[in-house]
Amino acid sequence: MADRSLTQSTTGLSTHWRRRLHDPYLLAVLALAAIYAVVFIRLAWDMHTGMRTHRSDLGQIDQAIWNSSRGRLLAQTDNGFEATRLTDHVEPILALISPIYWVWDDVRAILLLQVAAAAVGVLPLYSLTLRRCEVLLSPQERRQVWRFEPLQRLARPLAFAVCTAYLLAPQLQSALLTEFHAAPLAVPLILWAFWAVDARRWGQFIVAALLVAAVKEEMALLAAGLGIWAIWRTWWEGRGEEGKKGGKGKEEKTSISNLQSHNPTIFPSLPLSLYILPAQSFSLLACFGSMSPHL
Repeated sequence: MADRSLTQSTTGLSTHWRRRLHDPYLLAVLALAAIYAVVFIRLAWDMHTGMRTHRSDLGQIDQAIWNSSRGRLLAQTDNGFEATRLTDHVEPILALISPIYWVWDDVRAILLLQVAAAAVGVLPLYSLTLRRCEVLLSPQERRQVWRFEPLQRLARPLAFAVCTAYLLAPQLQSALLTEFHAAPLAVPLILWAFWAVDARRWGQFIVAALLVAAVKEEMALLAAGLGIWAIWRTWWEGRGEEGKKGGKGKEEKTSISNLQSHNPTIFPSLPLSLYILPAQSFSLLACFGSMSPHL
């Protein structure tokens, strides 16, 4: 029985990925992400080769990561004395990424890693946008308004457009070309956390939230906010599911619910407050991109 369920699970997973790999919009997103990575890695390397990087912060961060890869956790020299970077910033993620120097002992490795992390962010963003677009209408509403509702039909092009906007965001591009800092590493982790909540992958959400907290000292508050938001959203959706099971709802009739009952194409069945998820992620991206690299 266990072998049969494992086989079914593996088959379902392989079918899922085969279907995804036949999605032309996802392939286009991956191609754009690859081009983006190549361009910005080259630009970042050229800036370093042209001596437009500095001791603060690239030199200090490079030294702390390199020492961590050799067993000296976040050690660095400061005014001629050996110190720890923890006296400046609490960035445990620098120790987590330090094994990259086992593969390539060059400062350009972390510049490459920073760009690659930003490019990988298109994967959870594409899946998240696709899920949000595809669940806006219930199956019954979808049958009724299919010819009049472009959002459902254009779910994949819309997801592609959102990912393109993400890659073109000047705030993120500026952060990638401002030497190396831990903050941009949080961007794909936040998107991963949003996707995990939407997909009810709680184990992945916990890992993503913990990694967000490890990016920098102020990120712990953001990770706590993600946890509170995830609990609230789960409670809200659970309340909606209980109301559907009960049949006779005792919900208050607000003007929004009245409009929804008359025109499901304007107000879909899920709570309106949950639709701002992509906007929340972009506002967070803007915050990280506009942060001063010296903070």
